Formats: sequence, C-alpha cells, structure tokens
Amino acid sequence: MRNFRSPSTAAGPLQGRRRWMRSAFGVAVGWTLLAPGLATAQRQGAQGKTVENATNHSDASDGDRVFMRSAAFRLSHDGALAELGRTRAQSGNVKAFAADWRSRTEKVQGELKKLAEENSATLPNDMTGEADQRIRAVANSSEAGFDRAFVKRAVEALTEEVELFQDSVRKMESEQLRKWAGDTLHGIRGDLARAQQLS
Repeated sequence: MRNFRSPSTAAGPLQGRRRWMRSAFGVAVGWTLLAPGLATAQRQGAQGKTVENATNHSDASDGDRVFMRSAAFRLSHDGALAELGRTRAQSGNVKAFAADWRSRTEKVQGELKKLAEENSATLPNDMTGEADQRIRAVANSSEAGFDRAFVKRAVEALTEEVELFQDSVRKMESEQLRKWAGDTLHGIRGDLARAQQLS
C-alpha cells in the first residue's frame, strides 16, 4: 500500500525554498536601496571633515604676510639693539630701558611666531643687512658716546615701527592679526615715549 502525503505536506520543502528565496531577495533589494544612501553619507562625512579642517586652518592674505615679514625684520633688529644697550649702556636709566625693551620684544616675537604658524606664513630668522649695519654703527661708538648713539637709534627704529603698524592695521584682512597689531602698537608707543625722554 502506497504512502499518501497530503498536498500541504508534500509542498513543505518547496515552500521553505520559496520563503528562503524571498528573504534573500528582500535582503538584496534592501542593500541595493541602502547602498547609495550609505555612500552618500560617507562622502558627506568626508566633506564635512574637509570643511572642518579648512575652518580650523586659515591662510594669511598677501598683504598680511608682507606685514608679518616686515614686523619680524624690525623685531629682530630691536632685540639685537636692545641687548647691545643692556650690556653696554653706561647710564642706569638707559640700561634699564634697554632691558625692558629687550624683554617686551621677546614676548612680541613669540606672539608673532605663533600667529605666523596659525596662518601658514613664513617669517625671516634675521634682520636686514641695512639694520645690521646700523647696529654695528652703534656698537662701534666709544664708551662716552654709546648711550647717546643707542638712544638715537632706538628712537629712529621705534618711530619707524609706529608708522608701519599704524599704516598696516587699517589694511589688514585678518581680524586676529589686526587685534594683535593694535595691542603691540600700544607697547611700541610706550617704548618710543620712554626712549624720547632719555634723548
């Protein structure tokens, strides 16, 4: 006698295969629909990081770069001249001024270096040849005439710096650099007034 299977029992394996195929097809379709969205999200994420990096990193304009280089040259001159005055001045007042000027110049140089790094600007490491010659002229002064030559050169240098900073502040594009230059200008004017009192 034959074993008889009901239609529902006989169709069991076939239905199982059909359910598996439908499930696999659904996964494939779902991935097809999700993949473009995931790719877009990944691209947007990468673009977002790029924009974020660009926001945190800024490049100085050509005009701001020129100012930073000019300021660096002058600060190098100031540091060398102030150090010369600190070590060779005969008058206690002149020596004290030179020491304070040297200290302030070092501070300002450090601030400018940091600004340059943040704005991808390269600064010179030394003064110009002309500035070096002027310092040598002061250094070659006699002991009796040194203080006078030092103070005269200090007044000249600081007057030129006041003019540089005043003219540049109005033209700067970087708000950060403009604020720094304004604060530094105040200190330069103070040094100039003090040097003028010594002359």
